[in-house]
Amino acid sequence: MGGKITYTKPGNPDSEALIAGRKGNPTFGDVDLLLYRNGWDPIFLNMSKEHRGGDDYKHQGKYDNWYHVTVFRDESEGGFSYFNKPPTKITIHCDNGNPQNP
Repeated sequence: MGGKITYTKPGNPDSEALIAGRKGNPTFGDVDLLLYRNGWDPIFLNMSKEHRGGDDYKHQGKYDNWYHVTVFRDESEGGFSYFNKPPTKITIHCDNGNPQNP
């Protein structure tokens, strides 16, 4: 997928870490499949405000830290059309421990 992590408000606690500059402008479905093939597990029913409108994934890092990615859907046309459109945004952060399903 490529890209780099950028921050919306560097140094501020409410800053988001975004994955920007994705190569080839992949669709939501491409990103979903790429995460799955690389060992990222879905997190179901994450109802937090910050993650609303996106699908969540988790992966344990090299030093037992956990990464949490949210891929946001383009729901402008309704239905499942978002699957063939690029994500509107992708965020990533570390969690303190395994981000479990509720």
